[in-house]
Amino acid sequence: MKFLIEIPLAGGASNFDVDTMNLEPTPITSDEITLIGAAIYQAQKVEWALYGIASHVSHLPAAQRKKRFKQINPEAFLRDDPADFKATLGEITAVFGDAFLISSPELEEFVDDRNLIVHNFYRLFHANIRDGHRREDPVGFLQDFILRGQQWHSIVRGLLVCLQERAAEKEGRMEELSLRDEDYAHKVAYLAHATKVAERLLAKLDGQSTS
Repeated sequence: MKFLIEIPLAGGASNFDVDTMNLEPTPITSDEITLIGAAIYQAQKVEWALYGIASHVSHLPAAQRKKRFKQINPEAFLRDDPADFKATLGEITAVFGDAFLISSPELEEFVDDRNLIVHNFYRLFHANIRDGHRREDPVGFLQDFILRGQQWHSIVRGLLVCLQERAAEKEGRMEELSLRDEDYAHKVAYLAHATKVAERLLAKLDGQSTS
């Protein structure tokens, strides 16, 4: 049965089509609930790792243009109130992505999917909206996101390894730097991704120079 409710609003009345929404959403499963928690946790690990690195490079011009980042330092990042560091994953990648050679369509997709999980998972996977956009296979989506989150965490940790090596080399303390096998694996992951990013940037510059 379809009916309209007239809701008085400033500037006139608005008709709200109750039949547009099915008030019986698709039930969420226990697997989904578990995976949502794991997905958010994985996204936070990536965010934490990126923010930690960002705290060491607040002197970069990109950081100095943002009040949120210009005053941050490693000690404050680790010891101060977490509420003082409210930058989202999207903000961190927007400010530091190019400097870290991690900006890519894949990273943008990861950030978008993180936001979907936090803000629109119910709407897109469970709310029954007549003629509305809907996505299928929530379990598969979440499992894929978690795997990509693990890959991004490895890439960011690889970036940290490269920064540690550079700092040790600059200070003549390479013999003091102790790296594990997993550190080298993360470094390989980062260098592979950074190489792709650099190749895309070069291709873009070549295209601009010939146009």
